[in-house]
Amino acid sequence: MNRIMLAVSFSLAVIASASNAADQKVPEVLSIQHMTVGNTTVALPTVKNADGTVCVSYLASASRDKAGTYDTSVKQFCGKSNANGSAPSDLIGIQNVEKDGMMTQMIITKQ
Repeated sequence: MNRIMLAVSFSLAVIASASNAADQKVPEVLSIQHMTVGNTTVALPTVKNADGTVCVSYLASASRDKAGTYDTSVKQFCGKSNANGSAPSDLIGIQNVEKDGMMTQMIITKQ
């Protein structure tokens, strides 16, 4: 009897968990840009969240260790959508910056 109750409780927990996951909205992908750093291609999506905010991804840093392995860091800048819904309204632009032979990006904002 205890095994049956445990199995039923587990099943109900899985169903409840799946139901809660279905209630959360997945961000809408507006665009994806790609940057190549050495032998690595980095995908940089721009997404629109359920609350209307837009997040733009950018390549914040890139480095290479002595073994030649590339390490990249992608960050997001999020905010209220601009008039056409394609970017945060405080974002002026994203500038590519080369340092030590590595390309990264810098965000330019109104603030």
